[in-house]
Amino acid sequence: MTRSCPGSSSPVLYDHGYISSPNYPEKYFRGANCRWTVAVRRWQTIRITLFDFELDVKRAGFCHDFLEISSSQTAITYFSECGATGKQVIDVQSSTADLNFVAAETSSTQRGFFLYYEGNEAHRNIRILRCRLFLILFDTVMDIVSCFSHLLVAFCITTVFIFMTNIIIIVLSSSNYFFSSSDNILFVHITKYFQMLSVYWFSLLIFCGFQP
Repeated sequence: MTRSCPGSSSPVLYDHGYISSPNYPEKYFRGANCRWTVAVRRWQTIRITLFDFELDVKRAGFCHDFLEISSSQTAITYFSECGATGKQVIDVQSSTADLNFVAAETSSTQRGFFLYYEGNEAHRNIRILRCRLFLILFDTVMDIVSCFSHLLVAFCITTVFIFMTNIIIIVLSSSNYFFSSSDNILFVHITKYFQMLSVYWFSLLIFCGFQP
């Protein structure tokens, strides 16, 4: 009987592969403590399929022999069982997974386990969705920036127009060289009217002019 853990001496098992308990399909040895780390691409999650699983049963309510599947990235334990189960599919929601197989020194050893792991594309779909949301947000921000730039230009034009008309009003009000006093008063009213139109035009730009 071999008293070593197959593949557990490797630092990381990548992409896809098979993992089994020591001596599978023969009985595993007592006192086993085997660890494996599997990793896939960063945008993938890991799918583990347990084809065969038979360990020592619970005694006094505890699993003395067990297989534990967890991930340090999510700090979640996805599987921790003993005894015998049928085929199971376990989805680990991260790109790395840690497997730990433990057998007690006093256990009644069994056939062990045999599993297959592979990269799942679910994490990639989430990544694509995040990219699309980012593009939508970027387009929205750019629309807002474009809107404010147009409003700024309109505001500057309106301000300059009002300022120039006020200068003309002051000049004409202080001089009767070109117009009579009554003409100046009429021109002032006309100028004020155009100022009101310019403010109204600017208001229309704010509420109506920059809708997508």
